[in-house]
Amino acid sequence: MGKEVSFGGDRVIVGLFTCTTKIGLAFNNPIPQIIKIGVLIGAKGCNLKPIAEDTGTSIHVNTKVSPARIEIRIRWNSLPPSENRVNEARDQLDNLINKLLKRSNHSIVRNAQRVQRARELESLNKLKEFN
Repeated sequence: MGKEVSFGGDRVIVGLFTCTTKIGLAFNNPIPQIIKIGVLIGAKGCNLKPIAEDTGTSIHVNTKVSPARIEIRIRWNSLPPSENRVNEARDQLDNLINKLLKRSNHSIVRNAQRVQRARELESLNKLKEFN
């Protein structure tokens, strides 16, 4: 657990998280490079908005750093401040990222299988031409 400190009148828990004075708790989580940022965010934010609304957090994808990072911050005006809200948002984001990784890995495997089949067909065609 982090420890509670006062920052410019705002109470902030620090330790596991980066603290900010206006918003509260923040969490930076790197995004695996295999995941496309647009897919993570979803059309008009359809993947991230529900998580932010359910947990009373603000979720921002920072692409100015490498690798890109997800920043989770507490919105003080929405619910009582709680470290659990950030953890809940992080858990939901981890589930989303894992789902996208599985989909991405499945796509990679499927493409590799297509390439392998194409090579096999090409080899068979060369054998037929040779005979």
